[in-house]
Amino acid sequence: MEVTLRASFFNQGEVCLAGSRLLVQRSVYEPFVDKLVAAAKALKVGDPLDSETRMGALIAEEHLNKVMSYVEIARKTATILTGGKRPELPHPFDKGYFLEPTVVVDVKPSDKVCQEEIFGPMVVVLPFDTEEEAIELANNTPYGLNAIVQTRDVGQAVRVSEALEVGTVWVNDWFVRDLRVLRRGQTVGDRPGGGPLRLRVLLRDQERLHRQPLGYDLKGEGVGPRGLPRPGGGLPGEARARPGAPPGHGRGREGA
Repeated sequence: MEVTLRASFFNQGEVCLAGSRLLVQRSVYEPFVDKLVAAAKALKVGDPLDSETRMGALIAEEHLNKVMSYVEIARKTATILTGGKRPELPHPFDKGYFLEPTVVVDVKPSDKVCQEEIFGPMVVVLPFDTEEEAIELANNTPYGLNAIVQTRDVGQAVRVSEALEVGTVWVNDWFVRDLRVLRRGQTVGDRPGGGPLRLRVLLRDQERLHRQPLGYDLKGEGVGPRGLPRPGGGLPGEARARPGAPPGHGRGREGA
């Protein structure tokens, strides 16, 4: 449940990698939904400076209205078990763009709330009976940036992960990543931050990094961690060769 809560409501659901569509095996569907609803109700919404707060406000009124439009769709086509309204908060937070964590069931895979990116604290839960059905449901969307597989069966984790048409699959966890690792999605989820373009940028920067000689005393702003050159450029700022540095490499150039 801890992974599900983080993937669903972290940063108010305003995460492109959010797990906003939950597929749950029918044999555990009802107890899972009961626990999810109870956990969602227990999340404190409000003052971001309060150590007990677990969810803050949405980014803007316009975005709150967009998320609320999906809530209204769910009221007409599905069942909202909890949330779907703005919480009652003391001043000045009563003026904020807060929304309670929202859990929706009784949805069809083709429903708008299942097929579009809501980008807010709202999740839909669908039951499935077989592994094959779960894979079909998961792939039945124009988005394919990432997925989460939660299972005790290692073989099943591998099979399902390989069958999912997404860029990243986490197993029994979420948001564990290294930004140096290539990432991409499928169809609508395939963004400029990953895929072939990111591969070309990575290879270019790796080539530049390996071409830089060692033994520099770097000065000025823009020097990366451990004195590494910034991606897309050479050595930023002034550089003075220390004893033993290769000849002819006493100055660096400004990075792009």
